[in-house]
Amino acid sequence: MIAGLLGIHVAVVAPSALAANTDLVLILDQEGGGRPAHYAFLSGLRQALARNPGGKYELSTEHLDTDLYDKPGYRKTFTTQLNTKYRGRKLAAIIALDPNSLDYMLEVRPALWPQVPIIFTGLDEEAARRLAGQTNLTGVTIDIDPGSTLEAAIRLCPDARRIALVSSDQGSLFVYKELQAQAERFASTGFECIPLRGLTLAETKHRVAMLPVQTIVLYHSVRMEEGYQVLTQRDALAELSSVSRSPIFSCEDIFIGFGTVGGACVVYSGLGAEVAQRAVLAIRAGSAQSVPVIKSAQHRLIFDWREMQRWGLDDSRVPPASEVRFRPPTLWEEHRDAVLIALVALVLQTGLVIALLVQRFRALQTRRALREHREQLAHAGRISAVGQLASALTHELNQPLGAIRRNVEAAELFLQRDPPDYAEVRAIMADIFKDNLRAGEVIDRMRGLIKRRSPESNPLAMDEIAKEALRFVRAAAVVHKVGCELEIPSDLPMVQGDRVHVQQVLLNLMLNAMDAMKDTPPHDRRLLVSARLAERGAVEVAVSDSGPGIPGDKLPRLFEPFFTTKPSGLGLGLATSRTIVEALGGRIWAENRSCGGACFRFTLPIFRRSATR
Repeated sequence: MIAGLLGIHVAVVAPSALAANTDLVLILDQEGGGRPAHYAFLSGLRQALARNPGGKYELSTEHLDTDLYDKPGYRKTFTTQLNTKYRGRKLAAIIALDPNSLDYMLEVRPALWPQVPIIFTGLDEEAARRLAGQTNLTGVTIDIDPGSTLEAAIRLCPDARRIALVSSDQGSLFVYKELQAQAERFASTGFECIPLRGLTLAETKHRVAMLPVQTIVLYHSVRMEEGYQVLTQRDALAELSSVSRSPIFSCEDIFIGFGTVGGACVVYSGLGAEVAQRAVLAIRAGSAQSVPVIKSAQHRLIFDWREMQRWGLDDSRVPPASEVRFRPPTLWEEHRDAVLIALVALVLQTGLVIALLVQRFRALQTRRALREHREQLAHAGRISAVGQLASALTHELNQPLGAIRRNVEAAELFLQRDPPDYAEVRAIMADIFKDNLRAGEVIDRMRGLIKRRSPESNPLAMDEIAKEALRFVRAAAVVHKVGCELEIPSDLPMVQGDRVHVQQVLLNLMLNAMDAMKDTPPHDRRLLVSARLAERGAVEVAVSDSGPGIPGDKLPRLFEPFFTTKPSGLGLGLATSRTIVEALGGRIWAENRSCGGACFRFTLPIFRRSATR
């Protein structure tokens, strides 16, 4: 049936020397020659037998060839040759691949191999039911499915209006009847049916080339011409595909890749595996009587992606659960391992980037919080410094306010004269204005010092900063009887920093120095603020006093928060000063002077124009 159904021949496998424990299986078909269907069938048969544990099988193939040599006496001669060839060899099973081979084996088995089971294929279910009276016989029925193929073809070619059936008159009659029945079914729905049966390859090529567009060509076989160079039906299909103006569909998987779009195909390698399973069961049982006949399940929707592209067919219209062959592999299919590695690397990198971004965000939040705390601490330090200067500031404000009061009294006296002395009154008013400006400057300095503000980075002249800080503590120096001196070169480079914050550091150090000299005799109390150009692009500022110095065990902890050497101190002034200096890019430290007293030093970076851009 494989040969009869498809119009193709099968290959010969020469028998080899058999081992004592090897089961010999004889395969008989109608036609000889190497044909694609038989190659696929035999491949599936061999693989299934090889996978079967506990058995070894030797396959031997014979060809009936009655189409070529059907002369009087041929069958008798062929039977004699089989008897001679296999005399003395024990057959385990016989496999018949088509109706003619099966009929022949049922005829000669009683005389040659009466106890050997026969496994058939190539018959439809109706033909198999007519064999119900035969003994020691089983097999696998096979049906082509042109109906499902045509349904898939119409789904892919929605504009088609005609169906052309290409079939030879050499094949199985039931195959042609099934093709014709399905064509008539679709003809009842408006399709025009064009039969191309029994034509030679040359005639079929001419007719196919003349078919109008919007035609579905269903290919089964053509009549082979004697002496023609095309050897197989698969080769004939390739010839037709080269001239066709319409897509060609078929019902056999061996045609995929040779010009057919595809269809509901018989898979011959799978059919061979099913026949092998029936044969193994019959050999193990010693008879096929208890092995039931089954219907082949080897039908699948199979399509050629390249042919769909050739005819412009939409592959999204392929029926579900179809197998599409020759589709270019996707990136995932072709480089799955590399894609997985790349995806894992991408996920890891993405996770790392996210983690770094989160860390950066948290770091920015932490920096912002630290900056706010530093500003709050610096603000608290400035308020504390103002508190320490309160009495001195009161004294400094009393002077202009007292002068204003006295000038007002004098102006009142001059106005009471007859006539009033307006010249003197105008002079007094000018003095009052100057005293008012003087008091306002004192208040503005205090307001600028205690006002809460964000730090800035500006160029600063260190001598001006020191002089302004000295004006803040001048009244306190008078009260504490401290002599203050400045030693800052006028050509000293400007530094980079915030004016108010640098003043705060100087005020903290100067007020601490005054407190440190409270037990020093008044005539020995000296406060020196000096500055010089240091190494590494910085200016070093020093605040020295003539007090008792700092105990050696307390020097390392001077700048720790809440550490203080004063009974009433909070331990925040020097800690705040260190925070400010380090935030500006400098450093601060303390040391004892060899001549007595302590010296606090800090550095600030020199102003560079590129730093502000």
